[in-house]
Amino acid sequence: MCYRCRENAYSYREPSVQKFGISTALVTPFTDAGGLDIETLRGHIRSVLALGADGVTLFGTTGEGASVSDTEVSATLKALTPQDIGRNQITLAIYATSVGSGIAQIQNAANHGVTRILLPPPFYFKDVGDDAVFEWYDAVLAGCPVGTQVILYHIPQITMVSLSLNLIQRLHSVHPAKVFAVKDSAGAWEDTKALLDHSGVAVLVGDERQLAAAAKLGCAGSISGLANVYPDRLKEILKTAEPDPALDTLINAVVANPVTAAVKFVVSEHHGNPAWRRVRAPLTATPDTAFAAIRLAYAAMPTPAGG
Repeated sequence: MCYRCRENAYSYREPSVQKFGISTALVTPFTDAGGLDIETLRGHIRSVLALGADGVTLFGTTGEGASVSDTEVSATLKALTPQDIGRNQITLAIYATSVGSGIAQIQNAANHGVTRILLPPPFYFKDVGDDAVFEWYDAVLAGCPVGTQVILYHIPQITMVSLSLNLIQRLHSVHPAKVFAVKDSAGAWEDTKALLDHSGVAVLVGDERQLAAAAKLGCAGSISGLANVYPDRLKEILKTAEPDPALDTLINAVVANPVTAAVKFVVSEHHGNPAWRRVRAPLTATPDTAFAAIRLAYAAMPTPAGG
């Protein structure tokens, strides 16, 4: 949906959050038996923070969160100690098609001290329109605990549900304390620019190739899959608003493949551990032969600090 073509029914407000930084959209490690490998995940979190990540996003699209059970989410949050990461550095993605489930998952996160939520729209019913999507978000936001910070998740290529500029403005107008930001993962630059110019909320880019241009317009940061390996380089892009051609080349190779499996391949190369390539159903393993271009682009990158 073209944001530029929407009439702005709500007045512009300065974003309440000026900087968010770089949050690693964590890939999720699985054991050979298919379970969550929480100890490996804990070590990876410490690794990306040491490389400069400002925080992590658990169980997003790159983290296969829609394939992770509520019980596993709770076990992970319980296992993460202050020595691993501060609760204020965690963003948790949740997936819900009912209002009640959305509120319950957000309350469960709050019970574990996590209050920042990445929330995609309800995705089962299609062609429901802005008013219906607003009604769903409005009910979830009204029912979630005080102090919850929700990042609206615009990823229509996955959900098949767009979050229009007008809808984002409307939700922020009604819930200014809870609508924390919008993550724009659609990859359509003119629409991202419209969000940066007119949404009134902090904007986080999902396509790292847009980060330099978005930084020039005041974006708050990024929730990034490549930050599993290169949070330091992404922080530099956000700081300087200058592109990173080598990183862009790697990203181009990644997005030419099933993205989650491709990011996991990069992480496996970084750690020297093929176990990182495991994915969970309904995703399927991608043959290593498909990753030749990724291996070349990764090999051309400078070795990450601590790599």
